[in-house]
Amino acid sequence: MEKKYKIIALILLAMIAIPAISQTEDSTSTQNEIEIADTLQIAKIDTACFKYKFNIKDTLIYRVDVLDSVIADLDEPFFRKRSEEMQVVVDKIDSLHYYHLLISFKTLSITEWAVGKPQDSTYRKSSPFSEKVILLIIDSLGNRKQIKHLDTKYAATSAGGNFAPYLFFPLVETCKRENETFLVKSVDTLAENSFPPAILSQTSLFRVKEIHKTDSLNNVLITFVKTGKGFYAIENSELDLETTAVINSYGELIIDFTQELPVFYTLNQELKLKIKINNEIEKSSWQYSVASFQLIHQGHNHAAIQEEIEKMRKSLKK
Repeated sequence: MEKKYKIIALILLAMIAIPAISQTEDSTSTQNEIEIADTLQIAKIDTACFKYKFNIKDTLIYRVDVLDSVIADLDEPFFRKRSEEMQVVVDKIDSLHYYHLLISFKTLSITEWAVGKPQDSTYRKSSPFSEKVILLIIDSLGNRKQIKHLDTKYAATSAGGNFAPYLFFPLVETCKRENETFLVKSVDTLAENSFPPAILSQTSLFRVKEIHKTDSLNNVLITFVKTGKGFYAIENSELDLETTAVINSYGELIIDFTQELPVFYTLNQELKLKIKINNEIEKSSWQYSVASFQLIHQGHNHAAIQEEIEKMRKSLKK
């Protein structure tokens, strides 16, 4: 009889243990699921997918401030401080989803002075280049598809020179983790700076430095170092000029995830120039620039946006 009771007791203990084991397995499974979910959440936060998105007929205005230090052919160095407004009008979004941007500049002020001689400074509020309108066609990653001047009647150069800092340069890639780097090579036509335009062949090493996704910040900070070689030439009956350039720079670009636009860009640039005039005279110059571009206005044309939405709806129904 005693043996029988022992057998029953063992059976009861086994029945009690089974749910306990099951509970332990469920707890472990739940914990694993939480850990996997946490890992996915971390991966999502640590990765930024950046691109540009423009609305049809939007008008963007960037405040551009640049300080140049220039040494021309070992003459006395001089400083140039300029402030401009760069206007960008989204003229068209084509079937390939390329953005057709009309770019123009409004000069606010240009001040130049020699080192140690601020009393001899010159000041003006206009530039012949301000009358130029440039068509720039890019994709959502800033890759340039076409750029040209709409007015080609006369040659002109911006106050910053043929190789001045410029916005909307190729990013090429998207969706990068924080601190991840990527290499970009491109050949850009710098119609934003002169007509005829200079050509810049460059290599940039980009780094996704910081990703902010909080209540107050929703953007990505991309830094880069760039090296490049440029060429500019103009030839007519009076002047045959050829310029070669070597550029080294460091820059920081902030892309806002909500607006999907570059909202701030700053650049430190070192430029070395060799200028040949009429195939005889050669001169060298150096230019050091500190520049910033800040988005100060974004205006929507709601009627144009609604019209574009209706076109998309109709195309989807077909």
